[in-house]
Amino acid sequence: FPTRRSSDLPMKYRYKIILIFLAAVFKLSSICGQTDTATLKISYKAAFKSCVERPQLFDDMILLVGKHSSSFYSATNITQQQTLDSVVQTTGGNLSQVLAASSKMRASSKLGQHYVVLKNYPIANKLTYTTELVGNTAFKYEEAMPTLEWELLDGDSIIAEYSCNKARTAFRGRVWTVWYTPDLTISEGPWKLCGLPGLILKAVSDNAEYTFECTGIQKGHGEKIAIAKKNFINTNAADLQKLEVLTATDPQEAIIRLKGVRGSGNIKKRKLTPLLIEDLSKK
Repeated sequence: FPTRRSSDLPMKYRYKIILIFLAAVFKLSSICGQTDTATLKISYKAAFKSCVERPQLFDDMILLVGKHSSSFYSATNITQQQTLDSVVQTTGGNLSQVLAASSKMRASSKLGQHYVVLKNYPIANKLTYTTELVGNTAFKYEEAMPTLEWELLDGDSIIAEYSCNKARTAFRGRVWTVWYTPDLTISEGPWKLCGLPGLILKAVSDNAEYTFECTGIQKGHGEKIAIAKKNFINTNAADLQKLEVLTATDPQEAIIRLKGVRGSGNIKKRKLTPLLIEDLSKK
Protein backbone atom coordinates (compact mmCIF):
# COMPACT_ATOMS: atom_id res chain seq x y z
CA PHE A 1 0.00 0.00 0.00
CA PRO A 2 1.25 3.51 -0.65
CA THR A 3 2.45 5.38 2.45
CA ARG A 4 1.25 8.84 3.29
CA ARG A 5 3.94 11.45 3.73
CA SER A 6 3.68 13.78 6.72
CA SER A 7 3.33 16.69 4.28
CA ASP A 8 0.13 15.08 2.93
CA LEU A 9 -1.52 15.08 6.39
CA PRO A 10 -3.99 17.80 7.31
CA MET A 11 -2.36 20.65 9.24
CA LYS A 12 -4.15 19.89 12.54
CA TYR A 13 -2.81 16.30 12.52
CA ARG A 14 0.72 17.45 11.68
CA TYR A 15 0.61 19.80 14.68
CA LYS A 16 -0.69 16.99 16.87
CA ILE A 17 2.17 14.67 15.87
CA ILE A 18 4.73 17.41 16.55
CA LEU A 19 3.23 18.11 19.99
CA ILE A 20 3.26 14.41 20.91
CA PHE A 21 6.90 14.16 19.83
CA LEU A 22 7.92 17.25 21.81
CA ALA A 23 6.08 16.01 24.89
CA ALA A 24 7.92 12.70 24.71
CA VAL A 25 11.28 14.44 24.35
CA PHE A 26 10.49 16.76 27.25
CA LYS A 27 9.44 13.87 29.46
CA LEU A 28 12.64 11.93 28.69
CA SER A 29 14.87 14.93 29.32
CA SER A 30 13.04 15.65 32.58
CA ILE A 31 13.56 12.11 33.83
CA CYS A 32 17.25 12.14 32.94
CA GLY A 33 18.05 15.66 34.08
CA GLN A 34 15.92 16.17 37.17
CA THR A 35 17.39 16.45 40.64
CA ASP A 36 17.38 13.06 42.35
CA THR A 37 17.15 12.33 46.06
CA ALA A 38 18.15 9.26 48.03
CA THR A 39 15.58 6.60 48.79
CA LEU A 40 18.22 4.27 50.25
CA LYS A 41 21.45 4.94 52.16
CA ILE A 42 23.90 2.03 52.29
CA SER A 43 26.98 2.15 54.52
CA TYR A 44 30.16 0.24 53.60
CA LYS A 45 33.42 -0.40 55.38
CA ALA A 46 36.18 -0.14 52.78
CA ALA A 47 39.71 -1.50 53.01
CA PHE A 48 42.39 -0.61 50.50
CA LYS A 49 46.12 -0.34 49.86
CA SER A 50 47.19 2.82 48.10
CA CYS A 51 50.74 1.54 47.58
CA VAL A 52 52.48 -1.83 47.77
CA GLU A 53 54.90 -0.56 50.42
CA ARG A 54 52.24 0.87 52.73
CA PRO A 55 49.88 -0.89 55.16
CA GLN A 56 46.21 -1.45 54.55
CA LEU A 57 43.94 1.52 55.22
CA PHE A 58 40.24 1.75 56.05
CA ASP A 59 37.40 4.06 55.11
CA ASP A 60 33.71 4.48 55.89
CA MET A 61 31.81 5.00 52.65
CA ILE A 62 28.23 5.75 51.66
CA LEU A 63 26.12 4.73 48.66
CA LEU A 64 23.07 6.91 48.11
CA VAL A 65 20.53 5.35 45.74
CA GLY A 66 17.73 7.41 44.21
CA LYS A 67 15.06 6.78 41.61
CA HIS A 68 17.31 7.51 38.64
CA SER A 69 20.91 7.80 39.88
CA SER A 70 23.33 7.07 42.71
CA SER A 71 26.32 8.58 44.49
CA PHE A 72 29.19 6.75 46.22
CA TYR A 73 31.55 8.72 48.44
CA SER A 74 33.68 8.66 51.58
CA ALA A 75 32.06 9.80 54.81
CA THR A 76 35.51 9.76 56.43
CA ASN A 77 36.84 12.13 53.78
CA ILE A 78 34.25 14.77 54.60
CA THR A 79 35.46 14.93 58.21
CA GLN A 80 39.15 14.72 57.37
CA GLN A 81 38.88 17.28 54.58
CA GLN A 82 37.55 19.78 57.06
CA THR A 83 40.70 19.20 59.13
CA LEU A 84 43.02 19.62 56.12
CA ASP A 85 41.19 22.77 55.02
CA SER A 86 41.88 24.19 58.43
CA VAL A 87 45.60 23.35 58.09
CA VAL A 88 45.73 25.03 54.66
CA GLN A 89 44.12 28.18 56.01
CA THR A 90 46.33 28.46 59.10
CA THR A 91 49.61 27.69 57.28
CA GLY A 92 48.92 29.56 54.06
CA GLY A 93 48.97 26.33 52.06
CA ASN A 94 52.37 25.08 53.23
CA LEU A 95 52.77 21.76 51.36
CA SER A 96 55.01 20.19 54.00
CA GLN A 97 52.50 20.79 56.77
CA VAL A 98 49.56 19.67 54.67
CA LEU A 99 51.38 16.43 53.83
CA ALA A 100 52.33 16.02 57.49
CA ALA A 101 48.68 16.30 58.49
CA SER A 102 47.76 13.78 55.79
CA SER A 103 50.47 11.39 57.04
CA LYS A 104 49.10 11.70 60.57
CA MET A 105 45.67 10.67 59.33
CA ARG A 106 47.20 7.75 57.47
CA ALA A 107 48.97 6.63 60.64
CA SER A 108 45.55 6.22 62.26
CA SER A 109 44.80 3.52 59.61
CA LYS A 110 41.58 5.34 58.63
CA LEU A 111 41.91 7.56 55.57
CA GLY A 112 39.08 9.12 53.59
CA GLN A 113 39.35 8.66 49.85
CA HIS A 114 38.64 11.73 47.74
CA TYR A 115 36.76 10.20 44.84
CA VAL A 116 33.02 10.34 44.23
CA VAL A 117 31.26 8.07 41.71
CA LEU A 118 27.86 9.14 40.38
CA LYS A 119 26.06 6.59 38.22
CA ASN A 120 23.46 7.53 35.62
CA TYR A 121 24.49 11.13 36.20
CA PRO A 122 24.11 13.72 34.76
CA ILE A 123 21.99 11.63 32.37
CA ALA A 124 21.07 7.97 32.01
CA ASN A 125 23.91 5.63 30.97
CA LYS A 126 26.58 8.15 32.01
CA LEU A 127 28.99 7.91 34.94
CA THR A 128 30.61 10.96 36.52
CA TYR A 129 33.83 10.60 38.51
CA THR A 130 35.30 13.39 40.63
CA THR A 131 38.33 13.56 42.90
CA GLU A 132 40.83 15.98 44.42
CA LEU A 133 44.62 15.84 44.31
CA VAL A 134 47.25 17.83 46.24
CA GLY A 135 46.47 21.49 46.62
CA ASN A 136 42.72 20.77 46.66
CA THR A 137 42.71 20.70 42.85
CA ALA A 138 39.39 19.16 41.78
CA PHE A 139 39.03 16.99 38.69
CA LYS A 140 36.03 15.57 36.90
CA TYR A 141 35.40 13.25 33.99
CA GLU A 142 32.42 11.51 32.43
CA GLU A 143 32.34 8.10 30.80
CA ALA A 144 29.77 5.55 29.71
CA MET A 145 28.27 3.39 32.43
CA PRO A 146 30.33 0.18 32.66
CA THR A 147 28.95 -2.95 31.05
CA LEU A 148 30.20 -5.76 33.27
CA GLU A 149 30.04 -9.41 32.25
CA TRP A 150 29.14 -11.25 35.44
CA GLU A 151 29.68 -14.95 36.08
CA LEU A 152 27.19 -16.28 38.62
CA LEU A 153 28.90 -18.65 41.08
CA ASP A 154 27.89 -21.26 43.61
CA GLY A 155 28.09 -20.08 47.16
CA ASP A 156 26.05 -17.79 49.38
CA SER A 157 26.44 -15.71 52.48
CA ILE A 158 24.60 -13.54 54.98
CA ILE A 159 25.71 -9.91 54.93
CA ALA A 160 24.03 -7.16 56.96
CA GLU A 161 21.26 -9.71 57.67
CA TYR A 162 20.53 -10.19 53.94
CA SER A 163 20.91 -13.48 52.07
CA CYS A 164 23.42 -13.04 49.27
CA ASN A 165 24.49 -14.88 46.12
CA LYS A 166 28.00 -14.89 44.67
CA ALA A 167 29.28 -13.56 41.35
CA ARG A 168 32.52 -12.58 39.67
CA THR A 169 33.69 -10.22 36.92
CA ALA A 170 36.87 -8.85 35.38
CA PHE A 171 37.05 -5.09 34.97
CA ARG A 172 40.02 -2.93 33.97
CA GLY A 173 42.78 -5.15 35.21
CA ARG A 174 41.14 -6.56 38.32
CA VAL A 175 38.96 -9.54 39.08
CA TRP A 176 36.14 -8.78 41.49
CA THR A 177 34.23 -11.34 43.54
CA VAL A 178 31.00 -9.98 44.96
CA TRP A 179 27.99 -11.00 47.00
CA TYR A 180 24.65 -9.45 46.08
CA THR A 181 21.18 -9.78 47.56
CA PRO A 182 18.15 -10.57 45.37
CA ASP A 183 16.02 -9.27 48.24
CA LEU A 184 16.88 -5.73 47.14
CA THR A 185 16.36 -5.71 43.38
CA ILE A 186 18.55 -2.69 42.76
CA SER A 187 21.26 -3.11 40.13
CA GLU A 188 23.73 -1.09 42.18
CA GLY A 189 26.86 -1.46 44.24
CA PRO A 190 29.93 0.29 45.64
CA TRP A 191 32.37 2.20 43.45
CA LYS A 192 31.68 1.50 39.72
CA LEU A 193 30.32 -2.00 40.33
CA CYS A 194 26.76 -2.66 39.15
CA GLY A 195 24.70 -4.75 36.76
CA LEU A 196 23.53 -7.66 38.91
CA PRO A 197 19.91 -8.55 39.77
CA GLY A 198 20.36 -7.22 43.28
CA LEU A 199 22.30 -4.79 45.44
CA ILE A 200 26.00 -5.66 45.88
CA LEU A 201 26.70 -5.83 49.61
CA LYS A 202 30.29 -7.08 49.49
CA ALA A 203 33.03 -6.82 46.87
CA VAL A 204 36.60 -8.12 47.05
CA SER A 205 39.26 -7.49 44.41
CA ASP A 206 42.03 -9.93 43.54
CA ASN A 207 44.56 -10.19 46.39
CA ALA A 208 42.00 -8.35 48.54
CA GLU A 209 43.75 -5.06 47.82
CA TYR A 210 40.36 -3.37 47.65
CA THR A 211 37.28 -4.51 49.58
CA PHE A 212 33.85 -3.07 50.33
CA GLU A 213 31.46 -4.64 52.84
CA CYS A 214 28.03 -3.37 53.79
CA THR A 215 27.59 -2.49 57.46
CA GLY A 216 24.04 -1.16 57.34
CA ILE A 217 21.09 -0.16 55.16
CA GLN A 218 18.55 2.52 55.95
CA LYS A 219 16.02 4.67 54.16
CA GLY A 220 17.25 7.86 52.61
CA HIS A 221 16.28 11.16 54.16
CA GLY A 222 16.05 13.20 50.99
CA GLU A 223 19.81 13.61 50.52
CA LYS A 224 20.47 15.18 47.13
CA ILE A 225 22.32 13.13 44.54
CA ALA A 226 24.28 15.80 42.73
CA ILE A 227 27.81 16.90 41.91
CA ALA A 228 29.54 19.21 44.37
CA LYS A 229 29.81 22.88 43.45
CA LYS A 230 33.54 23.23 42.80
CA ASN A 231 35.80 24.61 40.11
CA PHE A 232 36.50 21.28 38.42
CA ILE A 233 39.14 20.70 35.80
CA ASN A 234 37.57 18.54 33.11
CA THR A 235 39.77 15.61 32.20
CA ASN A 236 39.58 11.94 31.22
CA ALA A 237 40.21 8.78 33.21
CA ALA A 238 43.61 8.01 31.65
CA ASP A 239 45.11 11.49 32.19
CA LEU A 240 43.76 11.64 35.73
CA GLN A 241 45.31 8.28 36.55
CA LYS A 242 48.73 9.55 35.43
CA LEU A 243 48.40 12.52 37.77
CA GLU A 244 47.36 10.24 40.64
CA VAL A 245 50.49 8.14 40.16
CA LEU A 246 52.64 11.28 40.03
CA THR A 247 51.02 12.62 43.21
CA ALA A 248 51.90 9.40 45.05
CA THR A 249 55.49 9.17 43.80
CA ASP A 250 56.58 12.80 43.30
CA PRO A 251 54.27 15.25 45.12
CA GLN A 252 56.62 18.18 44.48
CA GLU A 253 56.38 17.68 40.70
CA ALA A 254 52.63 17.13 41.01
CA ILE A 255 52.11 20.49 42.74
CA ILE A 256 54.20 22.21 40.04
CA ARG A 257 52.03 20.72 37.29
CA LEU A 258 48.77 21.38 39.08
CA LYS A 259 49.50 24.86 40.46
CA GLY A 260 52.34 26.08 38.26
CA VAL A 261 54.49 26.89 41.29
CA ARG A 262 56.90 24.98 43.50
CA GLY A 263 55.46 24.16 46.90
CA SER A 264 57.26 25.37 50.00
CA GLY A 265 59.59 22.86 51.60
CA ASN A 266 61.81 20.20 50.11
CA ILE A 267 59.56 17.25 49.31
CA LYS A 268 61.56 14.32 48.01
CA LYS A 269 60.45 11.71 45.53
CA ARG A 270 58.94 8.61 47.07
CA LYS A 271 59.99 5.09 46.22
CA LEU A 272 56.44 3.81 46.11
CA THR A 273 54.48 1.48 43.87
CA PRO A 274 50.90 2.77 43.61
CA LEU A 275 48.08 0.22 43.69
CA LEU A 276 45.29 1.51 41.49
CA ILE A 277 41.72 0.30 41.82
CA GLU A 278 41.60 0.06 38.03
CA ASP A 279 44.22 -0.19 35.28
CA LEU A 280 43.01 1.64 32.20
CA SER A 281 45.59 -0.12 30.03
CA LYS A 282 43.61 -3.31 30.57
CA LYS A 283 39.99 -4.22 29.93
